Amino acid sequence: MIELATPTRASLESRELNAYYGDHHALADVTLAFRPLAVTALIGPSGCGKTTFLRTLNRIHEIASGARVTGQVLLDEENVYDPSVDPIALRRRVGMVFQRPNPFPTLSIADNVSSGLTKLRGEKRQEAVERALRAVGLWDEVSDRLRSSPLALSGGQQQRLCMARALAVEPEVLLMDEPTSALDPISSANIEELIRRLSDRYTIVIVTHNMQQAARVSDFTAFMLADESGSGRLIESNETNQIFFHPQDRRTEDYISGRFG
Repeated sequence: MIELATPTRASLESRELNAYYGDHHALADVTLAFRPLAVTALIGPSGCGKTTFLRTLNRIHEIASGARVTGQVLLDEENVYDPSVDPIALRRRVGMVFQRPNPFPTLSIADNVSSGLTKLRGEKRQEAVERALRAVGLWDEVSDRLRSSPLALSGGQQQRLCMARALAVEPEVLLMDEPTSALDPISSANIEELIRRLSDRYTIVIVTHNMQQAARVSDFTAFMLADESGSGRLIESNETNQIFFHPQDRRTEDYISGRFG
């Protein structure tokens, strides 16, 4: 019997977080706590800093040339930007799924999933691959072709494979940057259903431009907007039903109702 990952109630929050690309102040003073074992959607118009914010949470932001941050991101009360924190180890705890499926084309389906499992060998490695593929509902679809190229899979299957790759290292938090934007409606629905199931075991943060998707999959929603200088700011956050039906800020209501954005 292959058991799925045990739920981990990791705490994740930002405090007065600022992000820069060179001289551009992309993100300004964002303070937000994420509820463990829940889905939080980040919404807002293009250019408001949603993806930048997401990328700061596991230090992928710093990979960009000239990128830097001030403020804090706390994972279980530890500042992930402390010099003692290994970014690679952090990204195992805080995994990420990108906008477009990005399987490693030269690796097989199984090797894609196990690419981060450097310390596991033999049967334990195989069990970890099966566990991750079962977690994303892909095992029954690919178990007879684990040594095949991932490029033979559909777009939706490739995205679930990338999710399995992220889950194989048993993270505590899963970040998702518009994970269905490149998929057809049926594949998108499958990913949405998967997000809801995974939230029983992982803390999930998802960036989406699709208001209906945010309403369907998230427990909490944070609305972001760029100010006059182009810096992304958090306008308000709350339970999703409150944000969509009883927003506290007129700008949130205007965005959700389609008056701008």
